[in-house]
Amino acid sequence: MAMDGLLVRRRRVYMYRMLHRSSWAVVARECGYGTGRGAREAAKMFALEKNYPWPLVGLTKGGSIYYGRVHGLSWAKIARIYDSDINSIQGCAYKWASRGGKPWPPRN
Repeated sequence: MAMDGLLVRRRRVYMYRMLHRSSWAVVARECGYGTGRGAREAAKMFALEKNYPWPLVGLTKGGSIYYGRVHGLSWAKIARIYDSDINSIQGCAYKWASRGGKPWPPRN
């Protein structure tokens, strides 16, 4: 596998875990890894390579939405992930950011 393909796969695991807040076993199954440990190691390698937060802390829905946007996902894509509309998603992220003193709008 080319290095770019490996990086894309690792990014997918990292983002899936961050946005869906699923167990590592679920992340592994959804992202094509054999074990939760393998998925966790892939996400860790991606985070360390890109200087992203590690370990992933448990975030609320608003925090997950906010950091999904920071990491380059569009509002529309995040809304599809949460089966919601863009205004609701933005409002949820805005409330989380304002409570935590994070800059608004989120920037990558």
